[in-house]
Amino acid sequence: MTQFSVVSWNILEQSFFASDKKRRADRAGLKKARRKKLQVPDHLSWQERSEEIARRLLETNADLICLQEVGRFNRLETLLSSESMSGLYLSRPILESSCSDGLAVFYNHQRFKLLKNVDVFLNDLVDSDIPELKQISHQRNTAQLNNVAQILFLQDQNASNNKIICLINCHIFWKPAVTNIKLLQAIYILHQAHSNMLELCNDKDLSDLKIDSSSFVTIFCGDFNSTPTSAVRTLLCDGKLLISHEDVQKFCLNNNNNNNDDKKTSNNIDNDSDEIDNSNDNDDDKSKNDNNSTLTMVEKHDNDKNEIFVSLFRPAFQSSYQIVNGCEPTFTNLTIDFCDCLDYILFDKDCLKPIDCEAIPTKHDLFTAHKQLQAKNDTSSNNNNDNNNATSSNTTPQSHTKPKRQLNKKEQQQQQQEQLFKTLSKDPIDFITFADNVYVPNRAYPS
Repeated sequence: MTQFSVVSWNILEQSFFASDKKRRADRAGLKKARRKKLQVPDHLSWQERSEEIARRLLETNADLICLQEVGRFNRLETLLSSESMSGLYLSRPILESSCSDGLAVFYNHQRFKLLKNVDVFLNDLVDSDIPELKQISHQRNTAQLNNVAQILFLQDQNASNNKIICLINCHIFWKPAVTNIKLLQAIYILHQAHSNMLELCNDKDLSDLKIDSSSFVTIFCGDFNSTPTSAVRTLLCDGKLLISHEDVQKFCLNNNNNNNDDKKTSNNIDNDSDEIDNSNDNDDDKSKNDNNSTLTMVEKHDNDKNEIFVSLFRPAFQSSYQIVNGCEPTFTNLTIDFCDCLDYILFDKDCLKPIDCEAIPTKHDLFTAHKQLQAKNDTSSNNNNDNNNATSSNTTPQSHTKPKRQLNKKEQQQQQQEQLFKTLSKDPIDFITFADNVYVPNRAYPS
């Protein structure tokens, strides 16, 4: 029996702290002058966060690590690389007003041999002729979306059956109102993985491995920005998406219901001429390019709600946490305004069996950790202040300031909650251990 473990974690790009602080300041009505005084706490500095992230990852002793929102790869590579771990990084194309974060994969090179690494730029899907995408029309300006994905083909040198792991690390477009973009990106990534599998099968340099289509085992993980009931997860885990799905109903053009009798639309409609109406999108940070970067799905079916809208060209995946725990985590993304599951580790159900997973911390766990960290920082700050006062008490007159107003109970709870979110990275870690189904697992790792 062979076992290996996989980690997926959106570690939150460091520069996002500043924009998040600005949004909180705006909501609180703080003036610009006061906003400038907002400082990132020491424990959220990249120096300390990177060390804590690395420590946490090394604790898992994982064989495969997939990270999203990695903006400063060099330091993480220094902290994580060792005699057994190697890292690969893919930065997103830098657009106007965008951050230069990206994806990173670390793998145990003593266990896995890298056969091929594929960098996928999801703006390339505008030129693709993939069959499933023909009924998901798109605007050319979709290239302005700078999402990326990594595909690694790794030979498991501990396996006797010469299996090759196809490890996919992704970060799909975030905007809730445009599920069709997310669908396009997920399908495109899988087609890129499939086409590269075929290339490996025909690679003469790898002929001694006798690779065929049955040699590959796919693990698809990352930040999908899609909830458990979303169209993306439904398609990936059910293998099909019905017209009756809520997301499909939102973005499909219903010819019978959404058009006046004198403006009926035929099934031969020019897909490139229609756009999604985002007027109901209430997100704070609307992009000025929303209309240009919107993809449109056009309904080419009758009104049978049980009809399949789109099918997955390959067998459906299973979700690791769903199989091990019987349900997805309550949340993998926790902010002041949002709490839900957006991150998954999906796998080929006929080839792998998840045997153990790390529990996602509860809100209470996170709040407790925050209070401990806050107490530690307060103690350190008080010690520094005592030292400064001892040094300057005989030379500097003390100023008299107006005492602060005592917060009521509700205000204290609100302050504690906001401090909690300041402390945390955006996502808890996803950690899963797999066993090859060819063998019968006799124990769960880690014990």
